[in-house]
Amino acid sequence: MEGFRNDQGGVGVLLFRESGGFPGDTEQAYRVYYSTLEAADHSMEFADVEFGTYAVTAFHDENMNRRLDTGWFGVPREGVGVSGRVRGIFGPRFGDSAFSVEKPTVAVNIEIKYLR
Repeated sequence: MEGFRNDQGGVGVLLFRESGGFPGDTEQAYRVYYSTLEAADHSMEFADVEFGTYAVTAFHDENMNRRLDTGWFGVPREGVGVSGRVRGIFGPRFGDSAFSVEKPTVAVNIEIKYLR
């Protein structure tokens, strides 16, 4: 992951196997990862993931409340990124963010963006 404006707070990463709940519903995510940010390393790994199609969402949880803070109309107040570097008027769609896992190791870069 890249693009964090500072090393304060934490990072939440959600891995989805289908469109239901994408991009932000932790209850429907296939896997959820949360960690504090450390200056030297902004990477993480999901182990034992079955082959298939997935999409990833990541957010910079600057205030460490373990959720993406949003304002009016759901506009993020913290940094957020998705696989595929997709941007849409009404948020990312699973199909546009999807990637295939067809081998044991797949690297996906997520760029964190801030709207304010």
